[in-house]
Amino acid sequence: MENNESNFGSQNSIGDALFELKKLQDFIADASTPFLGRILGRLIETDTIPLILLTKHGIYETSGHIFNEKTNKMDSFTTSFFRIDSIERGSNCAKLTLLRPYDINKKPTNSLCDVVKLVKTSICVEVDLSCICGVQCLSTELLKRKIIIEPKW
Repeated sequence: MENNESNFGSQNSIGDALFELKKLQDFIADASTPFLGRILGRLIETDTIPLILLTKHGIYETSGHIFNEKTNKMDSFTTSFFRIDSIERGSNCAKLTLLRPYDINKKPTNSLCDVVKLVKTSICVEVDLSCICGVQCLSTELLKRKIIIEPKW
């Protein structure tokens, strides 16, 4: 069997999906034309396609710790939202960047229903893809949404 992208990970369709997603994400970030430059990246205004992963037990989630400059302390958070950072062809593992979810009040949230904005962190995790049975891509609007709370009076 020839080793090329068309048969990459034929036993692992999740790996195939993440590999294709990474290619698309890289294309958005790097695509350029002689006359229009990087217009695609400017139109989309992000280099990330957010996603959630599904296991046979539900939505995959993990925890992270990030330094809060306002309180000078480490904040812990749990997230189900990720960005594909890297995946090797033929590997059963992917490196993902954690996206931190926020609600309408600019507060970190763990509830999927309350998420209105995602913020990319510097935290990466390696995920064993043999535990993953589904991938759901989300709107890039979650990454660039401005949370504006207008006064009622």
